[in-house]
Amino acid sequence: MVGFLGRLCLRIAGLFLFFLLIFSGAAFAVEPLLLKEDFNGEFIGLHVLHFEDKSRKLTIDDVKSPEYKVKFAPENQTTLNFGFSDSDHWLYFPVKNADSKNVRWLLQLEDPRINLAEAYEETADGGYRAHFSGGQLPVGIRDVKNRKNVFVFDTRPGTSGVFVRVVSPGKTFTNVFMTAWNEKEFTDKNVLESLLLGAFYGSMLGLLLYNFFIFLTVRD
Repeated sequence: MVGFLGRLCLRIAGLFLFFLLIFSGAAFAVEPLLLKEDFNGEFIGLHVLHFEDKSRKLTIDDVKSPEYKVKFAPENQTTLNFGFSDSDHWLYFPVKNADSKNVRWLLQLEDPRINLAEAYEETADGGYRAHFSGGQLPVGIRDVKNRKNVFVFDTRPGTSGVFVRVVSPGKTFTNVFMTAWNEKEFTDKNVLESLLLGAFYGSMLGLLLYNFFIFLTVRD
């Protein structure tokens, strides 16, 4: 009887480990983002897995562990919308560099209202390279000086991954639109945006001065 119970317990434990491995693999079963030199604002939401940290206390070392890896799930959305939330949101997406040399590219979080974001690029030794961005941080520690959150990666050949943590300032509407860029397209886009913003604010200033002139004329 004892032997039978022992074998039964071993079988149950084996089945548990089997299904744990299956679900662990399923949790990270999304197509990797294939890196290319002509990225031009490509939305990457369909490559992304998501985990909501309601405690707001987890670190990169926590979420990289097997205990939390199984909790990541695909969102199946081109653009990620988490509604009103005061949680921190962790995102993960695998990347594949099919080239024989490193590929330099940029990841942009399109919503400028995100005050703090972190990105962790997996390295060959099993560690990670940390990047920080957000309006509440000094410009000097950000990868790119920009009104949005932008991270610059130099990804090695082969398959690796990127973790992104979006830190919530409180109960807010959380949108995470992530796009991939190459350096030239990103620079060209920002030059165009700066010109358009300059034209807009210039026209507003001109209109203000015109109305002020009319006011002075009518008053006299």
